[in-house]
Amino acid sequence: MPLTNETALRTTLDALFFKENIEAKLKAIGIDELSEYLVQNDGDDEEAYLERAASCVGDHFTGYSIYHVDGRFPCVEEKEAKLVRYFFDRLFTKSIIQLINAEDEIWMVESGHEYRVHIWRVNAPDDDGSFDEDAEVEDAEDEA
Repeated sequence: MPLTNETALRTTLDALFFKENIEAKLKAIGIDELSEYLVQNDGDDEEAYLERAASCVGDHFTGYSIYHVDGRFPCVEEKEAKLVRYFFDRLFTKSIIQLINAEDEIWMVESGHEYRVHIWRVNAPDDDGSFDEDAEVEDAEDEA
């Protein structure tokens, strides 16, 4: 990713550390999808559930560093890592891809319980010269 995107990337990532922004993104994802990863407690109305989900995000994502991007989040067990990986993909990764969608290829390296490389590649142009909005996503696990 060219460094010309660094300021916009920082702005986008910084915005993800404000509760109201996270709650809006979680609401857009929807409770049906979220509840596949974070159980909805009996008696949770939509507002309480989204607030609990936002708190979960806040408890796990402690910041980021740009070397090109190095996200940081703490996890204790695999179930928790699965939930955090889901939030990372749906909130941070999606925001980054939307911001820099004109790039031919984006690589992200995940470390933690597992080491994985996520590669997003723009599909080949259509007959009219335009590109599909959905980039190809390739996950490769690091055997090292």
